[in-house]
Amino acid sequence: MTLHGSTAIQSQKIPAMVSVLTVIVLSY
Repeated sequence: MTLHGSTAIQSQKIPAMVSVLTVIVLSY
């Protein structure tokens, strides 16, 4: 459960980082 939870958190965190980076790139 702990491993699955950590992977779920990572899978949610990575798209968030990508979206933030995309917004930053588009803002320039």
